[in-house]
Amino acid sequence: MTLSSRINSNTLICLPDPDKAGDLEKLRERPLLKEFEDYRTSSQKRLKVFRLEAVRAGFKKAWQERDYATIITVARKIPENVLQEDPKLLMWYDQALTRSGEE
Repeated sequence: MTLSSRINSNTLICLPDPDKAGDLEKLRERPLLKEFEDYRTSSQKRLKVFRLEAVRAGFKKAWQERDYATIITVARKIPENVLQEDPKLLMWYDQALTRSGEE
């Protein structure tokens, strides 16, 4: 976030700069990650309705945090054909299986 900030009750709050791509990416990603968290905690065995964009954002974040179990859990909830047709999702899933030793 940028140096544009506001002090509110002794708390420093960074405001996103709409002219910076990194800030816009963080703003766009926040609701996608919330949606991904819903998928992760869902008790459904198979997700029938989901946003591919949210799954990509969640896999990316989980990969960065080395949270391979989350990738595997959510990947098993989405239809196999969706996973196979998206090269990034498939790569993250295959690598998560390899690194977690589940293959």
